[in-house]
This record gives sequence, structure tokens and C-alpha cells, in this order.
Amino acid sequence: MPKEIISYEADLDQEYKKLTKKHEEITDELEKAILEYFKAGKSKPITIQGPYGSGKTQLLYYLFKFTYEKGGVGIYTHLEKIIPSRKMGPLEYANYLKELVDEEVSLLRKNDSKLMSGKVKDFAVSRINQVGDNSKIVLFVDEIEQQYKLLDETVETDDHSPMREVIARVNKGEAGFYLVLAFAPVSFYEFSKGEAQTRRYLPVLLPIVEPKTSREYFGEIGNLVWWMGRGRYGWMLRIYDILNANVSNINGISKKELQDICRNIGPIGGVNALEFEMIEKIDDFNNFRDFVVRLEPKGRGGEIHAGTLQVVKKCLIYSNQRQILEILEKSLRESKVSKLADISYYLSIILDAISTSDGKISLFTDPDDWREQLTMTEEIILEFEGEGNLPSEDLKLLQDNILDFSYNIRKNAEASGELMEGFCITPKFLHTLFPFPISSPNLIPDKKIDEQRENLADQTYLSREEDNGTSVFFFLNADKIKDSLTQESKNYLKETKVLVAVNLGSKKDVEKSKLAQWLERQRRLMIIHTPRILSDFLVSFFYWTRNDRKESLPITNLLEKLTNSQSIFDKSKARKIAYYNSRIKEYLKSELPRSPSPKYTLRDKTGFEEFRAGRVGFVPEVIGFSFVDSRNDWEAVYKFRSEFETSQFIRKESADRKTGLPTAFEKLTVFDKKIKSVSKGAVLKRISDSFSKNLSDLTEVVNEISKDEFVSIPADLDSERIFEGIYLYLKEWKDPSKAEEKFREAKSKWGQFKNRISELSKKMREFEKLTDNCILLTHRLEKDETKIAKIGKILDDYQTKISPYTKFLLSTFIEKLLEIIEPKLDKIEKSFFSLKDELEDKIKEYKVKFGDIQSFEDDTFVWINKNQKEIQREIIQNFKSICQKFAKGGKIDLENILDTELFIEDMKEIIEKLQTLVRINESIKQCKEKTQKINEKLRNWR
Repeated sequence: MPKEIISYEADLDQEYKKLTKKHEEITDELEKAILEYFKAGKSKPITIQGPYGSGKTQLLYYLFKFTYEKGGVGIYTHLEKIIPSRKMGPLEYANYLKELVDEEVSLLRKNDSKLMSGKVKDFAVSRINQVGDNSKIVLFVDEIEQQYKLLDETVETDDHSPMREVIARVNKGEAGFYLVLAFAPVSFYEFSKGEAQTRRYLPVLLPIVEPKTSREYFGEIGNLVWWMGRGRYGWMLRIYDILNANVSNINGISKKELQDICRNIGPIGGVNALEFEMIEKIDDFNNFRDFVVRLEPKGRGGEIHAGTLQVVKKCLIYSNQRQILEILEKSLRESKVSKLADISYYLSIILDAISTSDGKISLFTDPDDWREQLTMTEEIILEFEGEGNLPSEDLKLLQDNILDFSYNIRKNAEASGELMEGFCITPKFLHTLFPFPISSPNLIPDKKIDEQRENLADQTYLSREEDNGTSVFFFLNADKIKDSLTQESKNYLKETKVLVAVNLGSKKDVEKSKLAQWLERQRRLMIIHTPRILSDFLVSFFYWTRNDRKESLPITNLLEKLTNSQSIFDKSKARKIAYYNSRIKEYLKSELPRSPSPKYTLRDKTGFEEFRAGRVGFVPEVIGFSFVDSRNDWEAVYKFRSEFETSQFIRKESADRKTGLPTAFEKLTVFDKKIKSVSKGAVLKRISDSFSKNLSDLTEVVNEISKDEFVSIPADLDSERIFEGIYLYLKEWKDPSKAEEKFREAKSKWGQFKNRISELSKKMREFEKLTDNCILLTHRLEKDETKIAKIGKILDDYQTKISPYTKFLLSTFIEKLLEIIEPKLDKIEKSFFSLKDELEDKIKEYKVKFGDIQSFEDDTFVWINKNQKEIQREIIQNFKSICQKFAKGGKIDLENILDTELFIEDMKEIIEKLQTLVRINESIKQCKEKTQKINEKLRNWR
């Protein structure tokens, strides 16, 4: 068998294969972005994000060649080559980079290059003279993950945005080139922390290659290629090339051939493509071969073991693959999971990767098998989505309730399709055979993290780390921090010292001494709260150190200890420790504070004097809206404002009662005629421009101190007012569930108020109808009934579209409006029902008596010498006159009802007249009856 090795390293001559429709769409989108830059001279720069091996470099090569094909100049380089040798600010760096790019183009025209080498240099040199001198330039920057921290340290900013000016100029067409950046997750996490630069780029995320796509391209070994490549574009192509070149009959591959293949592939992201040592332990390789080659369930076979480890076991085979996502989502929903999409999608990928081409999926009955698959799901989410998108709480919930979840899966699968018995590789062995670079934080799988936490509860602190004058303490929880700060604060009075307390527990307020508060305001005391996954790992590491390694705590040098622990015999733990060691180093490097410097000032105070002088209502609430950047939020507030300002009674009453609402609405939003769209008010834009970059820092502080302490942070008096709004935005009005609860309550109360007005209007119309519209009623709120309904519709339309802050804001405004108009409605309702109670009976009595005229005897009208219509017209006119007299010729204002006694007396008179007519009619009727009786007797007598 040939031993030729084909390595799928990214190569300029290699064709970029669009394995999926998503890859094709991404390529089209990137081509359009570059062409748009060629046409307009400006465009949002591109960030290509994906884990190592996902094909970023090959895609950059494709775009590099595409640039030249379309008449542009492409420059492909690595980040390290565009980092200056000395420290500078972002403006100077933007100028430096432009000069560097211009110099590179000049060198290329001389068959030379400073930024490129090898094939990319040769390609650029061969093409550069085929394009014009004024051709557009595209700078492709790869391997940002290698040196981004160095760039951040070299280009000094106060918000971790070293490229903010470069990106701003690219957006405006002032950079002199277009920019395409390629990121791995870690570097992109660092990059995205610089808010000033992250709002101005076009993000492109390279997707995971789904197992079904792998099977379509690579046939019967599609699942094997997927697992060995971990779903990553570049790795999968490389592995397939190696297998294709070195194995003539994959179905007959020997154990030695498989071992050679694994050696040739080498490590992938720090782990082996396939842990061959696990296969070494399997005695019956011939039976196992088909399982590992195809990695799919079998209807026949038997269980296989490798020592004490079960390799193949019985499972259930579910044959309705199209329903699996629905089953997963239903089961997750039943398990009270909130973030269904990511978990169900990536869990379905794990299941699909051990399924057949015709849709037969392995479903396991053992809860521990589902626990293992959820662990793999967590790892693959971390790989492709990053830590910020990891639904850690939901995954923990599932792990803690794995019995219920596994039961729900089986129940729902049985309800939607037939389950058959079969055999499949166990998830635990699969995970061991194909370890992910990212792994679960727990070093002790048979003991929960919470149990390990309890074991460490006797430690004051767990570890101490020294870093250039900064002392970093690791605490189990916030209570431990509180106890330690009381003792340690005085040791850090020296201005060159900084104390950082790392909280590995849940985030909550920590009571501090005045000295500790001062140190914090000076940026020489910081309490940081690690992400859940890092805190869980550290807790497990400390537990493992003390209980398994029998070493004492606290550890005097944590990072050194982590590094030394990577050499332990247990390779699984060693891999895990190595991975988290790098993550913890990166986390601490990004979080450790610099020397404090004043930064909380409003750069442009134009218009702020109105806020300062108290001429604007709801100042903190309005200022907090400065940081709401969603157009839906702006539109909701603007539409609310429009209805408020075009109301009559509500606006006037708000102004008269000095509620502050009119001036608050004026400052919140405006309609920008230039862009023909709603935007924030001018002052709020200035506040946002000055303070948005500080929000991430302030978020770490706001939950640790009181409002008064928080507001006292800035030295500038104007900034204190602004901090009141920031406090609302970051803390009091941040919680989505509380915001939703408050919004629903306000919306409900507004709806009840609207319904009360509608019901009142209905009853008013009924009363008017009772009077044949001779009495018409009105009140001032009635004029705003349509506005009130429209405000309610705005609340309905935007309930699911606006941020928690805007929900709190609108709820507050609703409460204030109801505070002034509900009492008015109460008074109006009381007045109406009082009027109704006083008049209704008399009017109804009149209507009944009037109706009796219809049944009068014809002789009655002869006797009265008037026909029926004449009498009715006369009575109606009389009734109208009484009503007009009562209403003084207009509508009756329910807020100013006149005395009803005269109306009632007049009604009594008209009713008495009607009663007289009734008696006359009755008398005539009786006379006729007597006459008939007399006539009857006369006939009988004759």
C-alpha cells in the first residue's frame, strides 16, 4: 500500500472547495463586499471568524486571488508583520498602517515585498503590473490569534480598541485600503471587547460542516472524516486526502494501517485526530473495524469491550431523522431549557455524526450516555460559537436532571416513530477516541462541581498570583472576598500596588470598608468574576490538587502550578489542564487593570445645561436611554412621544402638573430629516459618544457598590448626573425578566384604563340613545380616546422588540400618566354614574309612557281632537325642550354637571301629562266596553 502523504495545509494553488451552501453563500457575500469597496471606495471591513482548521486561510487565499482578478491589489500578511516596533495611539497606528500598505504596493511593483513571502508574494508580483496605479487595495490579515494581545499592548487605548481608527477610516473610505481580518475564537473575543471597533465591521462566521454534508462528499467514511476533523472544513479535507492516498480498501484496513494513518495526520488543535491507544486495547479489532470506519449504528452484532471500558453497546435505532430536531427541541422544552436553538442544533449534529446515510440515528437509554453527548455538545458549541454564546446554565440544568431529559427523549421518539434495537459505539468511548480541543471543566467526573465547592469551603483563599505589582487572589465565593478584604486592604495602600480579587462563586454585592472603596475608585482594587466555565475548572483543579494530589492549599503560584500539572500521567487530565491554563492566562491578561486615569467626562457639553438646570424631566431615566442603540427602541419611544404630543387633555394636564414628561420626550428621540429616520436626541448622542466605551468597566463595579457610591465615582459634577442614568441602564433597569414583568403590568394597567374609557363611552352612548340623543355627554379624556388606544397598540407592537431598559422607561412614563389621568377618569365615571342613577329611571318611565300611545283607542284621538303623530310630536318636542334646557343647548360636560333637580321636575310634568293621556284612553276604553254591554242587553231584550 502506498505511503504517500497529502497534507491539506492552506495553499494558494489549492482550489477553495465550497462544501456547503453556507460556504457558497459566505463566498458570494465576501465577493460582493470587495466589489462594493471597488465601486464606492468605502465599505465595512470584514472579519472572518472560525476555529483553527475551519478554512479561514484558504478562504483568504481565494479572496486574495479574486481581488487581482477584479483589477485590485491584494496584500496577504500575518498580524505580527503589521505591529509597530514602538508604542503609539490608534490615530498614529492608522497612519502607520497606511504608510506600510503604500510601501508594500511600491515594493511589489519592484518585484519585492515586506509583508509577503513564498507563493503569495510571487503571485502578487506577477499580477501587480497588470493593474492600474490607482487600483483599489485590499489588505488581508491572517493569524490574528497569534499576536492580537501584542497589538493591544502596543497600540495604547483606554478601551481595548487598537484598530478603532483604522476601521473607522475603512468605513469612511479614508484608509487608502480595504481590510479583511481572520480570527480564531480567542483573538476575536479579545477584539470584540473593544466596542469602538466592533460596531463597524461585517462579521462572517465560518460554519461547522454538518455530518450529512460529510457523508455526501466522502461517502461511506463521511462520519469518520467528520469525527477525525471535528467538523472543521480544513481538517476534514486534509484527513480525507490522507485516507484516500494511503488506504486502498478502507473496509479492510488493518490495525497497523490505522495506526500509521493516525501518526501521519498528527495532532489537531493539541489533540490527536484519533486516539489510537484506545483501539490498541480492543482485542476483537475485526468486529470493531466496521463500527469505527462507518461510525453508524448496526442492526446486528454484539457488545465490545476494551478492558473495563465498554466500546460498543446496545442502543435504540430511530429511523425518522427528519423529526429528530423537533424531538430534541420538545424534550429540551420539557426540561425547562431556555436556549433551545444552539443546544438542539449541536446535539443533533453529534447524533447525526453517528447515524446512517438513510437517516437511522442512535438513541441511548442510559442517562450517562446522554450526559456524555451533552458534554460533547458543550465542547462543540465552545469551538464554533465561543464562550460568550455558551448556554452554560441550560447545559448544567440538563446535566443535573439527566434522568428526566433522557426519559423525555425516548418518550418523544417513541411517540413519533418506531424504535428498533441495535448496536453502536458508546458516547464515552467515542469522546475518548475523538477528544475535542475544548473539554468539560470538571477534573473529577464522578463528583459534581458543587460537591467539590463544598469541600473547599474551609479555605480563606485558594491561590495567590503576583504579576508586576498586582496581587491576584482566588476566592471560592463573595463571602470569602469580604472577609479577606478587611484584612488585606491596608497592605495595598502603596500606589504601585494593585489588588485583584477573583470570585469563583456567584456574583453578588460585597460589603467593603471605606478604604477598600477608595482603592476601588483609584482602580487599585478590582473584584472580577470569572466566566462560569473557568470558575468551575479552577474549583475542580483546587479540589484535585488537595484531595487527589494530596497537596496543601493555598497555592502560591497558580499559573506555574497549572503549567507543571500538564506533565501528569493521566493524558485526559493533562490535556484539560493545558487547555484551561492557556484560557486562564488569556483571561487574566485581559482583565488585570492598568494604572487608573481620569476618563469619565462629557467631551461636548452642548445642550447639557438644560439637564443641569433641571429644565428636563426624568433626567436619569432620559440619560440612561443614551446607551440604547436599537432602532426598534428609538421608534417605540418616538411613536409614544408623537401620540403624547398630539393629545389634548393628557399633554396639557402633564404640563400643568409639571410631570416632566413633555421635556423628557423632547430629549429622548428626534426624527432626523437627513436620513429620514428616528434617532436619539443630540445630547444623548454626545453622552453615548463619551461614555459608551466605559460601560463594560462600569458593569464590573455597579453590582458591587450602592447607587450613591456609584454616582460619586466621577470627579466632574455633570458626570454625576450622567452616572445616575448609567446606574439605571447597567443595574436597576437591566434585568429582562423584571423589565418584562413591569412592562406587562404597565401595559395591563394601560389596557384596563383604555377599556374603562371605552366602556364609559359605550355606556355614555347607551344613555344618549336612551334619551333619543336629546342629551349628549362629553368629557376631556374622550378627546384623547384614540390616542390612548394608539399608545396601547404601540406597547403591544413593540413588546417583543425593545430592550429591557426601554420597557422600564415606557412603564415609568405609563405609571406617571396614569397617576394624573386615572383620578380624572375616576371622577368622570363617578359623575356619569351619578347622573345616570338620577335620570335613568325617569327617562325610562317617560319612554314607557310614551310607548303606551301606540296602543291608544282611535276614539281617544277623536276625543282629544289630535291624531297619534301629532300627540307624539308634541310630546317629543316637549322632551327635547326639557333636555336642551338641561344641557343649555349643548353637550353636558361630565366634569361640570349642572343641577338635575329642575330636569327631574320637568320630567315629572311630562310624565304626568302622558299619564293623563293614559287615563283618558283608559276611561274611553271603559266607556266603550260599557256601551257594548248595554247594546248587548238591548238586543236580548228585543
